[in-house]
Amino acid sequence: MLIFAHSLKNPGMRDIKDPTLWIKGNRIAWIGLEKDLPIEAKSDPEVYRLPQTVLSPGLVNAHCHLELTELEATDYPGSFDAWIRVILALKNSWSPHTNEAPFEKGIYRTLMGGCTTIGDHISFDSKIV
Repeated sequence: MLIFAHSLKNPGMRDIKDPTLWIKGNRIAWIGLEKDLPIEAKSDPEVYRLPQTVLSPGLVNAHCHLELTELEATDYPGSFDAWIRVILALKNSWSPHTNEAPFEKGIYRTLMGGCTTIGDHISFDSKIV
């Protein structure tokens, strides 16, 4: 697969303008300018031209709560303490073992935001003391 883009961000290095990526199987085989493309890569039938795209490494969300995705429409009751009580009551009314929809929705949104790695924290049957 060949990918032609507007630019490539690579941490610790300067951006590459008009990069070409050659992907063989599930590995990046080559990165550079189109004029320097290896001969073997030139015959690759799968080509994507993305002239308005910046390629960058995926972001990491090291601590999220995917189970809370379903609770996004919950109104804020006016104080943090009251909000936590509402959230815990709602969370404890369902089980992550029987309802995977919030997780799927949260993962999809995270991917669409550029994250490729998620560290999820889940808790249920939480009690307020």
